[in-house]
Amino acid sequence: MAIKVATMKTESTLQDMDRQVEIAAEHKARLAYTQNDMLEKMVYDATNKTFVDPMEAVSTVEPYGNSKEHQGKYLLIVFGDEENITLEWVNP
Repeated sequence: MAIKVATMKTESTLQDMDRQVEIAAEHKARLAYTQNDMLEKMVYDATNKTFVDPMEAVSTVEPYGNSKEHQGKYLLIVFGDEENITLEWVNP
């Protein structure tokens, strides 16, 4: 029973870490969009805190998802109409 509780707590912590990355990425994306409203799709590079073209990201961005659900993935940022920003965890 103690192992199950510890595993659940660890996964919850990993999910929190992923959520913090999502918050940072969304904040940076909104700032980037105000400077360049021609943006369409970018991958968030959590290590360098920058945005990378999705085609480049495959070879330059290390996947950073922490939780079981997001492990081995990174965030794709899709810029829509009227400053609408969508975050999606994707495989490289």
